[in-house]
Amino acid sequence: MLQTEYEMNEWEGTRKAVGGGFRYLIGIILLICFYYTYPIIKTPYGYTTYIRLDDIVSFFFVLFSLSAIFGRYKMTETRFFPIIVVALALALPSIVWGFLLSRILKNFQYGIWQTVHYAKIFLIFLSAIVLPMNVKRFRKLVMIVWLGSVFVGIYGGLQYYGMISFRGLIEEFYASGPWGGGVEYFARTALGPLSHSHACIASYMTIAVLATLFLLRTAWGIAKPIYLASIPFFVVVILWSGGRAGLLGVFVGLLTYMIGSRVRPAAVLGVLGTGIAIYIVINAVPAIEERFLGLGGTSLYEYTSGRFAGWFKQIGFLFTHPQCLVAGIGLGNFSYMRERIGLIAGHNNYLHWLSECGILGLILPLLFFKRFAGVLKELALFSKFHREVAVAFAAMIIGVLALGLAQEVFVPSPSMVSFPAYLAFLLGCVVALYRTSILSGSVDEEESQLEIELPSD
Repeated sequence: MLQTEYEMNEWEGTRKAVGGGFRYLIGIILLICFYYTYPIIKTPYGYTTYIRLDDIVSFFFVLFSLSAIFGRYKMTETRFFPIIVVALALALPSIVWGFLLSRILKNFQYGIWQTVHYAKIFLIFLSAIVLPMNVKRFRKLVMIVWLGSVFVGIYGGLQYYGMISFRGLIEEFYASGPWGGGVEYFARTALGPLSHSHACIASYMTIAVLATLFLLRTAWGIAKPIYLASIPFFVVVILWSGGRAGLLGVFVGLLTYMIGSRVRPAAVLGVLGTGIAIYIVINAVPAIEERFLGLGGTSLYEYTSGRFAGWFKQIGFLFTHPQCLVAGIGLGNFSYMRERIGLIAGHNNYLHWLSECGILGLILPLLFFKRFAGVLKELALFSKFHREVAVAFAAMIIGVLALGLAQEVFVPSPSMVSFPAYLAFLLGCVVALYRTSILSGSVDEEESQLEIELPSD
């Protein structure tokens, strides 16, 4: 798949013109900021508008990437552009439609807030796509993912054991936020510097487990047992957080990885370590056993916090209101359904999209993931290293899609904070590796050596 001399010169010129190395550095800074997402600047508009570190860095990351985005939109990423453009074009009509249904100004304002954050997520993805990405750079980013996840897990563990408290944060932000509603519960839950919601840290740890398997497969020497030992640790943090959806995501992701990697020893050891960690912790901590196994006569309704019943009511409402099934109830207008279904949130990403944005609002993101799967399939053909990337990230995205069955992990919200943007950045970096491989035609000698000599399990 060799490129012409003209195409190579065009690629090299574009890379230098937009400052590829500088943008990559900002990307690293942004990735690091995703591991501390508590608000740092208060605004007079409430807790949903508090500014975080990643918000500030995202602005500069996107700003310095605009020339590259506009200069490369006709290349390999064109498969994503139409989906993103259509989604943004439909946002405002959806907000207006939702306001006409509910006549609640707060819902209208929240819809605009969500649209801004969706746009930010899309722009981060597009900015990551146009990063000049080679094997070394990509692996460095995944190592930062691992280090950041270890930091989050340690922070959450220290909080779980009462060695770190975020009471000061609660006192600072509780007046217009949810942090003051359950101090006693949060004091014994691993949250980390991410969110007031256990679902957020569980989602981060799901990413961490699958990213670690990729590093484990491409590591040498003493690094391998360190990576292997970190997998049970990440799973224990999920147990500490009480994130049952996270455990589902890890299970589905590991199963997918085992199939995709053809049951390599690294995958088997990862699954065994995870299983042992779950068995020990659940049997050692009665509260965690109750949370995850629901023993002691807990009914299905209590175990799911009424979610099953709410989902059936949600589906029933949509099918008895065809106009809402087609057009949704409006972006950011989910509170319109709260009294009807008995849930303050959808707790299912796909029902959330279907409820707020209708059939098209569900099809568009699923089409995005389908096209991303196509990128992974083509990426796996370049080399052994690229195949490891494809297998690990396919497992990762399937694990996160499983998370979406019980949480709204792709919806920008105060609970999930920066997770959707974090995931968008990582997926964008995978596409960047793919497009760089296409543009370069063949890997250079140094990268080829690294790729061919992958360590065996």
